[in-house]
Amino acid sequence: MHSRYQRGLLDAPWGSVPVQFNLRIRRFFCDAEPCGRATFAEQVEELTCPHAQRTQALNGSLRALGLALGGAAGSCLGRILGILGSGDRILRRVRSAMPTPSASRQVIGSDEWATRKGKYYVSLIVDLEWRAPIDMLPEHSPGQVATWWQAHPGIEVTARARTTLYAEALGQGAPEAQQVADR
Repeated sequence: MHSRYQRGLLDAPWGSVPVQFNLRIRRFFCDAEPCGRATFAEQVEELTCPHAQRTQALNGSLRALGLALGGAAGSCLGRILGILGSGDRILRRVRSAMPTPSASRQVIGSDEWATRKGKYYVSLIVDLEWRAPIDMLPEHSPGQVATWWQAHPGIEVTARARTTLYAEALGQGAPEAQQVADR
């Protein structure tokens, strides 16, 4: 054992009474050679997470409010129920519950993006189901975009800009994918 420290954790209210746990946590040495951490703190199963200031139950309540109502409305209802959390905090709990995008992407968008307006453009590839950027190709050329599409098979639908660059690239790299062009 290395040391002990006090840790305060907010919990879901009991009725309308706020609840806070004051835990005495132990820290331990890590004697294993390949381990990069010198010390680590014990966790209470189904109650704590590393570095968290709220219990898992309270985080679950905040997540449920966010999924049902969103950030601001969830915060207002939470205040009435005795579950304190800002709209931003509630939305962070919702985002942490979202599964990560899988490697098998099926609906992809591609467009040019100016890193320096009028001078230098790159191709931006976006997962449209997860609304998250996947890749940014350093060159804005049909060959490089086609190579990217060939390296990522299984894409069913592609949304693209109307430029001939993307039409050519998709024809070479993903001919079986359905192309949807913006107007």
